[in-house]
Parts: sequence; structure tokens; C-alpha cells
Amino acid sequence: LTVPEKFTETTFEEVDKTLLKYLGKEHLITPDMVRGKFETLEAAVLQNNWPTLKEAKGKFVFVLDDKESKRALYIAGHPSLKGRVLFADADP
Repeated sequence: LTVPEKFTETTFEEVDKTLLKYLGKEHLITPDMVRGKFETLEAAVLQNNWPTLKEAKGKFVFVLDDKESKRALYIAGHPSLKGRVLFADADP
């Protein structure tokens, strides 16, 4: 039986670093890219600051689909997901 790895802050840091290393920032759509000049990711999304289909072509979007402990670990210390690679579930 495979024992799943326990997710920690370090685990998530490694996930971000690995995605950046092997895919490269130029092949990712990240929260920082979507946020752009806006103060928060929410403000950017509400103003439709997503990349166009042309800008998004050939790029990856990664989402952390968890509304509990994993999300809390991932967003801790990263308001509006600043510096993060994954998008995370959010409460409206």
C-alpha cells in the first residue's frame, strides 16, 4: 500500500519550485500574472484581468482544490497568493 505524503509548507514550496523549474514561468499562468497591477487577486478577477485565449495558449494553470487544511497551509504568508504558482479555492 502506498502511503500518501503529508502536505506541509515545505511540500508546497517544493511543488511551486518544481513547476517553475520544469515548466518555466513563461509556460504558466500564475496568480501574480492575473493580479497584475491590482492590489488583490479578487479585484483583478472581478475586472476580468485573465489572460486572453491567445496569451494563454500553450500555458498551464494549476489549481489547489481544497478548502481546508491544505489550502490554509498554501496561502499562509501569501496574501492574494502573491509569489505562489497554484490558484486556490476561495470563499466569495
